[in-house]
Amino acid sequence: MQIELKYVECPHCKKWHAHNELLSYNTLGRPVCWSDGKCSRDETLEYESMPYSKCTKCENFFWFEDCRKITDYEIREHINPPKKEFVEKQLVTEFLKENLEDYQENKLDLNYPPVNWSWRSFTENLIEDFNEILESVDRLSIDKEVYIRITLWQHINDFIRHSRGRLIPILKINSKESKQNRKRYDQYEKIRLENLKRLSDLLTNVKGETYEGSEITLIEIERELGNFENAKSLIENIDPIDEHKHKVFIKKSLKLIAKRSTKIFRL
Repeated sequence: MQIELKYVECPHCKKWHAHNELLSYNTLGRPVCWSDGKCSRDETLEYESMPYSKCTKCENFFWFEDCRKITDYEIREHINPPKKEFVEKQLVTEFLKENLEDYQENKLDLNYPPVNWSWRSFTENLIEDFNEILESVDRLSIDKEVYIRITLWQHINDFIRHSRGRLIPILKINSKESKQNRKRYDQYEKIRLENLKRLSDLLTNVKGETYEGSEITLIEIERELGNFENAKSLIENIDPIDEHKHKVFIKKSLKLIAKRSTKIFRL
């Protein structure tokens, strides 16, 4: 795993935070992937590569791409010993003027997701935050809204995903916990359906390289919504190249469509 330490400024209140940006990572073995697009490697790395965070001062959410940022390397080259090309960087000078003591004492770390979230309530807390972000959907670009809605969808599905055994199929969660997960999943039924309908509308109308292959996602959304004829029609009209590339997904989807099933499945 390769990371780079950066400092980012909250665009709302101008508070600076330390942020470890994930540049690359290696995976061992073949990841377990699901019909909603989530893979087992995401379980480990998704919280290290979130494109957004939450300010520890004003408690507003912000996206890293909207922040002013500097690298730890730039700061160190500015002060130890000073180098002209870095000393002349106004942003570094501004940062150190306001944050030198906190920087030296490592008091600028972000705390999101918060370390005090328990494992059992982690998913519920994230879902609550996703909904809070979506309350200001008019401030989100299409790309950001799609990201939040797909992540929300996958986290609600985690209750069902994890009730079948987490990363190792042989290890089964006991029946009591499985029932609790099913109950949690059902509690989010209204949110899940509204989110999937909006996501379907978005992916039907967006264009560009970022959304190439979104037909597969749409097939899964329509099937999970119970719109089986729509899902079947999308499969019948899919590009032959995509059909071959996702042949396992297509085969399993058609079987579940025939059974009128909305459950997620492993690929």
